[in-house]
Amino acid sequence: MDMKAKKLTIVGEVDPIQIVSKLRKVWGGTQILTVGPAKEPDKKKEEEEKKKKEEEEKKKKLAEEEKKRKEEEEMRKRKESEQIAELWKNYRHFNHTNYYHHHPNTNTTSWQQQQYYVHSAEENPNSCVIS
Repeated sequence: MDMKAKKLTIVGEVDPIQIVSKLRKVWGGTQILTVGPAKEPDKKKEEEEKKKKEEEEKKKKLAEEEKKRKEEEEMRKRKESEQIAELWKNYRHFNHTNYYHHHPNTNTTSWQQQQYYVHSAEENPNSCVIS
């Protein structure tokens, strides 16, 4: 909308006669100056600019992803080295001599063995022999 020239430009699929009739209800001196297809800017230039912008954005994203990947790899290596250092520190402080216990061979015959009384069939009054 150009306020100095008092012109309104409408772009799109709209009926210009309906718009003018609605505007005449509000402002009495509304006129149609020109009706026709709107000038579209050069698509080729816009497409080239869009492609360049997209390529630049892709390059930036790839650079950021690569940077993040390198940082993650460095952090992983640091964590691994810290874990190894901590394990080695704990290993050095561990007293290995107490880990192994000496168990001398024990004489199993020194234990008192249990004795069982075996009943014979002749002594058992409940036994029955059929021949």
